[in-house]
Formats: sequence, structure tokens, C-alpha cells
Amino acid sequence: NWAEDDLLILARPFAVAMRSPDTATVESQLSHVSCQNWANVSEIEQARASLAIARYALAQVQK
Repeated sequence: NWAEDDLLILARPFAVAMRSPDTATVESQLSHVSCQNWANVSEIEQARASLAIARYALAQVQK
């Protein structure tokens, strides 16, 4: 389990990115895990990828 402060720090770049139509943050985060077995990716990287995917999905819905 993560502390609330840890989650806020992890989510901050995505909160900023959601104010912009730029998808560089999403692409950057997904490039780290795209070719790896999910089970071999750290929990932090899994969380970052999950946030990036959620951000991308929200951007697609808003189009």
C-alpha cells in the first residue's frame, strides 16, 4: 500500500498533462513498459503505465 503523498507525487505529471492536448507524457511512460512482461515491471512502473493509459483513454473520449 502506498501513502497518499506517494500517490500525489506519482500522479502530478499526469494532472499537469491533462491540462494540455500533448500526449508526450503518455508516450514517454508507455515506452518504458511496452515491451516487457507486466509481471516483471515494478509496481511503480505499473502504476505509471496505468495512469498514462487512463489519461490517453480520457483524451480519446473528449475528442
